[in-house]
Amino acid sequence: MRKFAAALLVPVVLSVLAPAWSEEPDPSRYGTFAWKETSAILPPEAHRALQETAVRDLTEKGYRNVPPAEAELVLTYKVLATDEANVQAFGYADPDTWAISNYGGTGVREYRKGRIAVYAEDRATGALVWSAEGEANVKNPEDAEKKVRKLAGKLFKSWPSAR
Repeated sequence: MRKFAAALLVPVVLSVLAPAWSEEPDPSRYGTFAWKETSAILPPEAHRALQETAVRDLTEKGYRNVPPAEAELVLTYKVLATDEANVQAFGYADPDTWAISNYGGTGVREYRKGRIAVYAEDRATGALVWSAEGEANVKNPEDAEKKVRKLAGKLFKSWPSAR
């Protein structure tokens, strides 16, 4: 009889100790947010564009922007920028010699590809509640502001409305 009682007790204890992994984080359970300082490097105009777009979009969805110490959610972002080049050779083949003729050349287009990932964390627990990322090709700092503003609008479109 003792073995039977112990066998029944083990599943009960295991079910109490198991974490509730089935529940998805839901940003709509929160009502306030704030931006957290980041070490990510963006041109100042692009940094401001990202934060302003987030504040505008989240406020429209019913969230309040508050000081970081009072926020339920803290937002931060990371940036990965890489220099890219697109190289294209052009010319035409000479059918008599089976070789490329003297007419032709190479075109090189250099640009910077940037990827931004935005994260929302529960301030009290540090748990990740929401994340989104996107990328854009950027020519210069002025172009970065426009591209980041447009990209941020797309990223925060997926954020749910507050309850």
